[in-house]
Amino acid sequence: MNITSYNINDVTFHYIGLRVLHALSSNTAKATQMETISQSIYNHVCDRSLRLMLPEPKGTYKVAGEKVCQELRHFGFVSAEKGAPYRLTKSGLDTLVLLEENRFAELRRVMVEVHLRTYDNLRAVLLHHLDGTAVWRPVVEERRLQESGYVRHLLEPTFGAAAQLHADAVVEQANGQRPKDVESELTSLVLSRLFGNLKMKTALFRTLCDRLASLRLLNMRRAKQNHCDFIKTYSPCKSSDTQLSWYAPLDIAAEGGASSVIYFCEPNMKARGCQNAVLEALDVAFRELPAIGGYHAIPDLRDFVCERLMIPEPAFDDAVNRLLDRPVPVLSAGLGYEGITAQRKPLVRRRGDTQLHNLLRRVK
Repeated sequence: MNITSYNINDVTFHYIGLRVLHALSSNTAKATQMETISQSIYNHVCDRSLRLMLPEPKGTYKVAGEKVCQELRHFGFVSAEKGAPYRLTKSGLDTLVLLEENRFAELRRVMVEVHLRTYDNLRAVLLHHLDGTAVWRPVVEERRLQESGYVRHLLEPTFGAAAQLHADAVVEQANGQRPKDVESELTSLVLSRLFGNLKMKTALFRTLCDRLASLRLLNMRRAKQNHCDFIKTYSPCKSSDTQLSWYAPLDIAAEGGASSVIYFCEPNMKARGCQNAVLEALDVAFRELPAIGGYHAIPDLRDFVCERLMIPEPAFDDAVNRLLDRPVPVLSAGLGYEGITAQRKPLVRRRGDTQLHNLLRRVK
């Protein structure tokens, strides 16, 4: 089975669905169940945008409830006879217990396993990214489209020496096209080269990447190469065993019977050794990245450290929160109101009240 939904890009929506279905009475109509889930998802997205100082969501998420229920059924978490309400199965109830008891490491493992077992295209995208193998999606700058070699440079991370041939074809058709159309054409070429047998569309690939990121299986960052901008995606997971304690084997058997093992990255940031590894990588970042007034941008530090250590982005945030809580200060955080976007998220600290920080400096 393949994912085809363009609405469900965050595994949190599934958790909302489980909670809503459990809270509603057993005779609630299926249409009401889906409407309630849609509204709860919309409220969640609005609250998150407000909390992180992001723009309000553009969509209404009116069909999200239906799609969440369909996916929960794919996972075996709910069942429903024709026309009857959705009901949580034992597997769904067990997963809900993990959520309500804050057993997040176990919960993530369950969700990773059911996603990779259920969806062929999601699994294929992850397997391509293993061991740091990256996908470089071009980000087009309008003013540079007339530069000689610019389009070639955008394709070189994927096509290497063959980039010029593909660039010539794109440039020939680019007259009068909007930059976003050129960008879409370039991305389509990249995805066709990497995932041709899946017939991967740009919008679907973005959705799959978002879903994998919410499962902590993929990182996304802005990156530069040859003075060109890209969205770079890579996985902190490995295809073979490693000496690092924060990797654990995970069987990703598919429904058809084929199976493989990956090594899931789940560092325990309560451990002093994991925290120190992040602090050492931060010290390298502090030396190599530009600072303003002694502070560095947390999104830049997050990108640098996660790729250096090959850890999921939420693990970085967890580590920094714990480093900030040390009795003897090693870091100091601040907030600047510019540059916060969905891709450049601030650090969230919940210590009684919720605080946001997007700046960080070393305390000597």
